Amino acid sequence: MAQLRDMCFKRTDLGTLEKHLNSDSMKLLQHFDGRTPFHQIQQLVGLPAAVFKSSFLELFQKKLIEEVHDPLTASAGPVSFVNTSVLDKLRMAAIQVAGPIGELLVSDCIENMGLQPSKIPVSRLPELIQAISEDIPGEKQRSMFLGQLPPDLRFP
Repeated sequence: MAQLRDMCFKRTDLGTLEKHLNSDSMKLLQHFDGRTPFHQIQQLVGLPAAVFKSSFLELFQKKLIEEVHDPLTASAGPVSFVNTSVLDKLRMAAIQVAGPIGELLVSDCIENMGLQPSKIPVSRLPELIQAISEDIPGEKQRSMFLGQLPPDLRFP
C-alpha cells in the first residue's frame, strides 16, 4: 500500500467550486498535476504543515482533487503553447492560397478542434496544420499552402 507522501493527485473537473476556497487552498490546488508526489507539493507550496493539511483535506473532501493511480500515464510536463507569430504565419499562408476566406478557415479549424487561439498546445500544431490543409479546396491549393509554410512548420 502506497504511503500518502508518495501518492500523486490531480485536479478534477469540478472547478466551479474553486470560488468557495480560501487563498491557501487555491494556491495548493494549482500544484496538483497528476505527476508530482504529495511530499514534493508540500515542499513547493511552502505552507505551514497544519494549513497544508487542512487545505488538502478541504480539496479532497470537495472532490476537487483525486488520486492518480498511475502517474506515468499522466501528461508529461507543462504544456507549451503555440506563439502568436506561428498563427500569423498559418493565416498568411492560408490567405495567400484561399484568399480572404483563408483566415476564416484557420479560425474555424481552431474552433472545431475545441481550442482557443491563445492556448493551442504545441503538441497539437501538426493536427491543426493538417486540418487547415484539408479544409482548403483543391489538391493544388493544399500543396501550395503546405509549401508556403516555413520549414519549422512542416511535419511529415
